[in-house]
Parts: sequence; structure tokens; C-alpha cells
Amino acid sequence: MKNILKYTLCVLGLAIMVSCTQEKVTYDFGENPGPAVTFASAKLKLPGLTAENNGKLEIPLYRGNVNGAVSVDVQLEGAEGLCELASTKVEFADGQNVANAVLTFDYSALTPKPANLTLSVVNEKDLAIDGIQETTFTFVKQLTYELVGTGVHYSFFWHAYFGDIAAGIWEQDLYKAQEGNYFLLKDCWTSGTDFSFYCDGTEVDWYTEDTGVSYGSYGNIYLYFTGATVAKNTDGLYELTLDVPEYYLPEYYNYALVEGGMEEFTFPEGFEFD
Repeated sequence: MKNILKYTLCVLGLAIMVSCTQEKVTYDFGENPGPAVTFASAKLKLPGLTAENNGKLEIPLYRGNVNGAVSVDVQLEGAEGLCELASTKVEFADGQNVANAVLTFDYSALTPKPANLTLSVVNEKDLAIDGIQETTFTFVKQLTYELVGTGVHYSFFWHAYFGDIAAGIWEQDLYKAQEGNYFLLKDCWTSGTDFSFYCDGTEVDWYTEDTGVSYGSYGNIYLYFTGATVAKNTDGLYELTLDVPEYYLPEYYNYALVEGGMEEFTFPEGFEFD
């Protein structure tokens, strides 16, 4: 069962979620004489990059004090050889409350492997009182996925949440990229949540920033996997195990850290890696 919108989320000691709010942009500049800037979220879920992006990616920065033209210093980490800031300053015109940090890149040089990047505001004096100083996102080329079969997904969270193992198990379609051993579990965990990862049958590389799910008034919830392994089970099928030692609940619950569990995906019968 994956229709979580029918239920009210409870604080469980075994919840498996990390959250951040993307839709809601807040700032308080009543006690801040500066521009009082903030990112919309500590983590952003961005679409895959295509040639139509024209080698440019824009990340918005918001400000509460819109009086006068200001310049805000920003820095980018994790982007070596992938992209760079068009400028290390985000410029706001008088009266403007949102401006973009612009990342430039060469699409033809991109590889299928995603990278986790962090963009941050350099000077704390520029921040709103409740402002978010840095945001992390996945920088990834859009891949071409094809359905390769249907496996089975087990979710410790949904099993425990409903107190029924059947609620934590469902058939799950597996998509593989034409570009290599990059995989997609479409609409996994709940509708609209896609899990993406690299796996060659021995090594696993899990891309956590691609696992955001909107949950109404709770904001955007992110699942974080700190470890992933793959091996054949007793039936001879590849089994992917995802570890989540603790999770970060939505703003609604005052960002509580709680104990986690695990997610497990069994590959389709007969599936073999290239």
C-alpha cells in the first residue's frame, strides 16, 4: 500500500524519512538590516539536464528586505570538472525578492554519473534570521530508461506503520538506462517518488537527492540511504538492501531525528547485469 495521502503521518520510532520544505519560502528581516536571504530548501530536487538547458542551470535565492540593489556572495562545492558559477555574486535589483545563482556546464562533456553539489551563501550577515544558508542538489544528465522487468520491493517503514507485512510489500517495475548500469524504480515507496541508482551486481551507488516526495502540509519529504549492498539471495535473484539508520522528520514535527530501518528490492527473475 503506497497511498500515504490518505493517512496522517505519526511520529514513529522507526520512521524512515528526512524532510525539507521546498514550496514554503520564509524569512524574517525585522531584526536584520541586510538583504535577509534564504534558499527555498536545504535540498532541491532538480530534473535531469538535457541539451535544451543550453548549458545553464539556475538556482533561486530569495530575500526579504527588497530595499535597494544588493550583491550576495555565493560558493559552489563538489562541481570540479562538471560546472561552475557564472558569477560568485547573486545580484538583486531594487525591489526584487528573487534572483538566480547561475551554473554553466558543457552538456557534451557530461557522463551518466550523477554528482551531489552544494551551493551556499558565503556571509552569514546576508542571511535571514531563519534563513537556509546552503542547499544541496543532484547534478545529473537526463538518461534514457527502458522497462526491463518487475521485481518486488519491501519497505520496513510501511510494514511497521500499518502493522501488516502485506502493506510493506509490492510489485515494483525496474527501468534500466541505455547509457549503462543506471536504474530507476519508478513510483516507488509512494506515487511520484522515483529511486535512482547505479549497480553492476557488486557495487551500488545510491543517489539520495532524487527521492523527494511532496506530502501536503508536511512539505517535501526526502528518504536518505546511508548504505546500500547487492547480492544474490537463496533463490538466485539479485537483492538490493538499503540501510537507513535514522531519519529526519518534517518541519511539522520540529525536525525530529528518529530511528530508521531498511528498504529492500528484489530484481526481476532472470535478470543479469551487463
